[in-house]
Amino acid sequence: MNASKLEWLGEFMRSGINRMEQIDHGMRVLSASKSAFVPAPGVFVSWCFAPEGLGLPSVEKAYAQGLRNCHPAMRDSAKWMHAAVYHATAAAGFHCLPLLSRELGLASFERHYLAQCRKIWKGESLGSIPIAELAAPKPDRNPEVGNTALANLRAMRAGRAERV
Repeated sequence: MNASKLEWLGEFMRSGINRMEQIDHGMRVLSASKSAFVPAPGVFVSWCFAPEGLGLPSVEKAYAQGLRNCHPAMRDSAKWMHAAVYHATAAAGFHCLPLLSRELGLASFERHYLAQCRKIWKGESLGSIPIAELAAPKPDRNPEVGNTALANLRAMRAGRAERV
């Protein structure tokens, strides 16, 4: 086997590419790139682990959703396209991601998102998305409790009763 084939094969093994579907996806990305040159093995490997090959949203779409769901108003109603988007957003930091510039935030999110995609490609399972926070239990409020409290206040004000 010549040296270039060994180099490519070694890179596939080091990166954990073990399915033909991954190489097929890398070839689709390569043909779409319209580059006249063969990419470096590391570049091709990154194409093999791309989220689109798994049916996941692109990095841009996932980042937009992660950024939107980081907002405190979305805490109870956030909907996630996939667990990988949630875990990437959590790893990038729910509180940090909105504060970073777009360039830094996207770079941080992309690194974590692609790591989640690699886990899926390798057959590892991701944790489930936590269910929205439960609302705090509301105290008992009804007219009887309010009327009793008012009667106690009026009695204390008139000097007829001691503090309860």
